[in-house]
Amino acid sequence: MAFRAAEGTLSEQLASVKEESMAILKDYITKYNVPNDVPNEPLEESSSGDEDEKSGEVYASLVEQRKQIQEFL
Repeated sequence: MAFRAAEGTLSEQLASVKEESMAILKDYITKYNVPNDVPNEPLEESSSGDEDEKSGEVYASLVEQRKQIQEFL
């Protein structure tokens, strides 16, 4: 993206870029049908040790990212 001096102050341009970015993000989420509700617990539990820990960490990370996106929107 290029900033254009004729389109207002830098802060106005940044606000505009933020709005455009949020619209793109919202369209992406809508297009790929990202669920609005992410459960706090995994649906299935297995006993594979290290894999469970890794998948649990990934799942927790995804839940946190989803919460951040919702707060940002």
